[in-house]
Amino acid sequence: MDLANYLPAFVLAFALWITLFKKSKNDMNCISSLRGPALRSWIYGNMIEFMLEIPGGETASQWFGKYGNTFKFHACLGEEKLLTSDPTAIKHILSNPSVFGKSPAHQFINLVLFGTGSVLYAQGANHRRIRAVSNPMFSSSNVRSLTPLFRNIAQNLSDSWCTHSDSVIDVYRPIHLTTLRAITEAVMCYETTSSDEYTLAYDNLVLAIAQRTKAAVLTGAILSFLPRTVIEFLKNHPPSSMKKFRYHRMMARQISTRLLEEKRKASEIDEESNVNLFNKLVDTNDKAANKMTDDELHDQFGTLAIAGEDTTASTLLWILYALAVNPEWQDKLRREINNAFHGEPINELDYDKLPILNAVIKEVLRSHATIPFTERMASADATIPLADVVLASNGTRMKEIKVRKGQTVVISIMAYNRLSSIWGDDAHEFNPSRWLTKAERHTETASIGPYANLLSFLGGPRVCLGWRFAYVFFCRSVS
Repeated sequence: MDLANYLPAFVLAFALWITLFKKSKNDMNCISSLRGPALRSWIYGNMIEFMLEIPGGETASQWFGKYGNTFKFHACLGEEKLLTSDPTAIKHILSNPSVFGKSPAHQFINLVLFGTGSVLYAQGANHRRIRAVSNPMFSSSNVRSLTPLFRNIAQNLSDSWCTHSDSVIDVYRPIHLTTLRAITEAVMCYETTSSDEYTLAYDNLVLAIAQRTKAAVLTGAILSFLPRTVIEFLKNHPPSSMKKFRYHRMMARQISTRLLEEKRKASEIDEESNVNLFNKLVDTNDKAANKMTDDELHDQFGTLAIAGEDTTASTLLWILYALAVNPEWQDKLRREINNAFHGEPINELDYDKLPILNAVIKEVLRSHATIPFTERMASADATIPLADVVLASNGTRMKEIKVRKGQTVVISIMAYNRLSSIWGDDAHEFNPSRWLTKAERHTETASIGPYANLLSFLGGPRVCLGWRFAYVFFCRSVS
């Protein structure tokens, strides 16, 4: 019997089930009274314009200008999502991961990509245990000790550009390769090249992740509606389209297995092992009361490489772009570095003495969000407090929003980082001077992120683990 003959019936039955499910859900939906963009398609909602038509979250920026800091928009298959840049709402959501966790679709990708032991996949007590062991790895002292490594890697990149005879240099791939090398050497003492097997596996993975199509948008929506039993089956039997995900994870496991074996052998004979962040993680784990398993240790390497490389490299590219189109700030920064150190190598502790360098980095992180949004799903009925009053479609003024279990909430990182109520009337302009004044308006609000009250590294218990690593790498690469 050919099951393909039954495919139209399966599709029709699924569509009917989704329709009835969404109708019953929307009958109870507390956000239906909110304002928002008009529905464009029942199948795709507003997701095509949100995800595909204008990249980088600019469509959402237009919506925020029209509907305020919190509103609803239409997702696939009739779902309504809440979109917010409200500081109080964001802090509440990120501070309560037990209530506002990652969606099933998001977790499915995390599992296939990173594994059950990854700090990005783990939830609840498991996440707290893994996080407690991992935090010391990225302490300020550990990260600043990497400055000589970052200096050498950045110098190699600079020297390679100096040998170019072309007046125009494509910096995209060299920046990404340099960042990947910095991460793999710092974490694992593994030196990547442009053609080694791990780099090729990583390149293929990034290309697969970066592909945004209508089919990918719809698939993500369907994953959110599938019963848990089906999700569990897919976790154990991922589709062939995700073979690049699995291959990268296999390559990362091979590297971490070799390093862990070397570390254990060195410990047995009291021999000093290579100094890298992974070995520091193993040392911390050996002393911890609630240890990570070896499988969990292995899963951290792929997590750090993927989660850290693309966002760090993209931010560095934006820094170079901002300095190129704002030559006056490039001149100011060059003078600051030359005057402070007179051509001598910069000490790893001297970055705090460079206010213009710090201002440029903060302003690029603020104005160019490499990840424009993140989303969470309510695991129970909840109330989200607001800093700013929201107008419902009937004119009702709302100071809080009640959401039902299963409601998806999208946090706009880009819109928060450009709120005029926090950053001033010129929030949509590139202006590092805002960080050089004594009366900084961004300090008037409750802090959300770990760095300069920016949302670029998120916040709460699941704040970006490697934000200090990224900051020091930016400082060393730019200076």
